[in-house]
Amino acid sequence: MVLKDLLEDHGALYNSKHVTSTNKLGILLHMLITGLSNRKLQQRFQQSASTILITINQLVKDITSNRALIRKFITLPAHDAKTPNKIKSNSKFSPYFDNCIGAVDGSHIPVHVNNQTPFVNRKGYPSQNTLAICNFNMEFMFVMPGWEGSAHDGRLWDEAWSSSLKIPDGKWLLGNAGYPLSESCLVSILSDQISLERPGCCWGEKTYQELFDLRHNSACNVIEQIFGVIKSRFEVINTGCYYNISIQLKVIIVMAFIHNFIQVTDPTDTLSSDEISTSLDDCQPATVEYIQLYHQGITRRESTKATKMRDEIAKRMWLDYQNLIRSCQRHSQPDTCHSCLILST
Repeated sequence: MVLKDLLEDHGALYNSKHVTSTNKLGILLHMLITGLSNRKLQQRFQQSASTILITINQLVKDITSNRALIRKFITLPAHDAKTPNKIKSNSKFSPYFDNCIGAVDGSHIPVHVNNQTPFVNRKGYPSQNTLAICNFNMEFMFVMPGWEGSAHDGRLWDEAWSSSLKIPDGKWLLGNAGYPLSESCLVSILSDQISLERPGCCWGEKTYQELFDLRHNSACNVIEQIFGVIKSRFEVINTGCYYNISIQLKVIIVMAFIHNFIQVTDPTDTLSSDEISTSLDDCQPATVEYIQLYHQGITRRESTKATKMRDEIAKRMWLDYQNLIRSCQRHSQPDTCHSCLILST
């Protein structure tokens, strides 16, 4: 069992007086995968309530407090990191997104607390809003759990950016309209609502803004995919767990760590599209009032530079697209579907 060996080598897993390291890991994994309560875990592992509670609490703390272990699997790339293969190998993304390292978004995860009011989100249930950044290999690079469900995605971004989040120089992320446009995070120009599955074939001519948004949303979809995978892999992320709130927050990091461990050590262990959760509508709509209230840290100069950077990328993309259309027409392909070109080039 490679995960067991890894945790033991880093001192995060060890035998105790009443529970072996193998059983400790089994209890934690079973709780994460099934979302079973303490009572049902007692029955499954034939252990007392206190033993189950202590085992999960201690193992979660030991994993998340081990910085060397976490950074081994959850980390941002270096400033000189190469262009991700998923970008480089796809001509609709490269060279335009060559310096993009991934996507950012938030997801609401149920919490169980006594004072629910600040945790109630826009859908009416108590949750913690977790900010996450992933790369194009569907690995988490940054995870910040713990914010009340009433907190907007942009507020989490502001907090992360002012504390521990450091995007490498020259690199940037893709984000939805809930995040401020900056040189570290490019958001769509017109809307997040441009569908990746529009009906019909010929849409007529597109503007450079629409073309950019379509490809932006297509690439940014990786963050929804990774949330879908982790929600399908670990049932506890859908139900929440009845432990101290500090443990509930740390459990999110543990799940991200284990997900990345699986991605790195066994990339063939994938879920089918039918198995992946489709409850991915957690993003919050950004209003003008919100942008003005929470993104005052972005100066006009910074916003102008980011807008220029995004427009240059979009116009280069559009020029190449138009050249491709003309090339198809010269080669007796006048009926080539523009929408197909948009998605395939």
